[in-house]
Amino acid sequence: CLVENGRIALEKCRERPFPLVITDLSMPVFSGQELIYAIKREYPQTEIIVTTGHGTVEVAVELMKAGAYDFLTKPINFHHAELVIRKCFDQVEAHTENTRLRQANRDLEELNELKEKFIAITNHELRTPVSIINNILEILEPQFRGGSLEEPFDMISRSSRHLKEIVTQLHEISQLTLAKTPLPLERFNLLSLCREVQKDAAFVLDKRGHRTGLDIPEDLSVVADRVKFKKVVRELLQNAIKFTENGGEIFLSATVNDENNLVFEVSDTGIGIQKKDQGKIFDLFYEVGDLEKQMENLPLILFWNSDSGIGHLENQVVFAVDRCR
Repeated sequence: CLVENGRIALEKCRERPFPLVITDLSMPVFSGQELIYAIKREYPQTEIIVTTGHGTVEVAVELMKAGAYDFLTKPINFHHAELVIRKCFDQVEAHTENTRLRQANRDLEELNELKEKFIAITNHELRTPVSIINNILEILEPQFRGGSLEEPFDMISRSSRHLKEIVTQLHEISQLTLAKTPLPLERFNLLSLCREVQKDAAFVLDKRGHRTGLDIPEDLSVVADRVKFKKVVRELLQNAIKFTENGGEIFLSATVNDENNLVFEVSDTGIGIQKKDQGKIFDLFYEVGDLEKQMENLPLILFWNSDSGIGHLENQVVFAVDRCR
């Protein structure tokens, strides 16, 4: 857009935004310096390049103070002018992209806040009715045992217990998000903890015909939140049990790497998780959809990343790994 003086240029800027304005310093009606001040006052994101026949240091300082991006002295070297304009456009594009990214970040923060509120409200509203349902089912259970409605009653009971587990997980996520869950650190023997988890799952392991093994040094101790660490081990083992065909193999092992970090592994002969999905398993409520097609009636345990850790080994991070053998 080419105009004959600074006042018309300002009017054009008010009609629609321009990323770059190139103006002469000496103009009738409205000088270049007045135009710079006016545009920068109303449209600070607009960059301005000034052409002038007075290329002195004093003029350059005044233009920069007014907000000009750069200036070109007359007679104009068009090769140099092209370089200055391209550099200016690069800066405009970078500023536009930064603005877009900042807005996107603000939008994500708002969505994250809404998500946290949703989890907290849902947890609060569901806990009481779910507890009542479970209590009533426990009271009614003797009346349905041995009758024709025993099977549908068991289905209702299982669904109710599953719903209770989800609500419990929502509560834990809500507490973690609000940073209200303390980490009571203690030193414990890792092999003993894994034996406890193995013993708890012994009935299911025997029923499914799985062979299990532990490859953990007897003297290996960990400083961590024992309850949360045990839950991680239990859920990894439960997933291994659920997604391994009957008669499979499941092994729990632990080593200390060169950085003195504990690497804990649950390996199995099951179907595993595809590599493209492995980076997502700790996203909130992420489920690998095609696993259910491969293993019917086997719900995937929900994982979450609390960003708070579960403990350390001599001030180092503890890692939990689920790997298919």
